[in-house]
Amino acid sequence: MNQRSLLISVFSLFILSLLALTTWASFERNVFDNAHLLKDRWFLATLMDAYWGFFTVYLWMAYKLNGWASRLLWLIAVVSLGNIAIGVFVIWQIIKWEPKMGLSSLILAERDQASIEPLPTA
Repeated sequence: MNQRSLLISVFSLFILSLLALTTWASFERNVFDNAHLLKDRWFLATLMDAYWGFFTVYLWMAYKLNGWASRLLWLIAVVSLGNIAIGVFVIWQIIKWEPKMGLSSLILAERDQASIEPLPTA
């Protein structure tokens, strides 16, 4: 299995497991029916930890994107869907990625890749 297929498989499993758990949890109660949790300090700490993590990853996403409209749409997706949206974004980036350019080309925005040279082939 090549790098691209492995990464897509890992992130697809990541998204599917989140969708499955979210669906399972929604059968118990609606996501908006959790106001009682706002009194729990550990819930608030965990929620803040998750959203600061989302924001950190979103900064990379905004760096990779061109245009404010796409940045705003992805921000809304991350705030509302969290790691599901992040996983979709990462798969999208992997699909666009040229592995022969190395992992740095996956991480860097296209505008900053001009100085990257392809990896030598063996």
